[in-house]
Amino acid sequence: MNTFDWIGFAGLLVALAGWLYTWYVDRKVKTQEIALNDLQIKKYKEEEAESKKAIIEANVYRTPPTRSRVSGWRMKIYNKGKSTAKNIRIESEDIEKIDSHIKLYIPDELLPYPLLHPQTSFEIVMIVNSGHDRMPKIKFIWDDDYGRNQEREQILSL
Repeated sequence: MNTFDWIGFAGLLVALAGWLYTWYVDRKVKTQEIALNDLQIKKYKEEEAESKKAIIEANVYRTPPTRSRVSGWRMKIYNKGKSTAKNIRIESEDIEKIDSHIKLYIPDELLPYPLLHPQTSFEIVMIVNSGHDRMPKIKFIWDDDYGRNQEREQILSL
């Protein structure tokens, strides 16, 4: 074997090593691309699902007294989701108990509330007597683009 043969053999080894390195790196990059694509698809599906959901919550606050009335309580029910809530209902074993000392003043035909767009609200008057439950649990049930009979329980702080 002469010098040219050795140079050719060394070149072949370098080329083979380069090919193996490129194959290994390319395989690793393709694996990462597949993982990234899976994460992007998962994120897109989650965002799509979130865009179809309404999120119903409530705040309870005390109204200041005026000349014509004493202070009272109001429950502001709002939609903080990204979809319109339909057919909103309210259930609460804590408030519906006879000795709860809390009464929701809900005019006829107010509930089920037909339509509540994102970032909008409506109010319900609450009659709260002394000895009331300080933290009643309330459940909201509604329909939205994500599905029917969505539920969310919340503890009210009175």
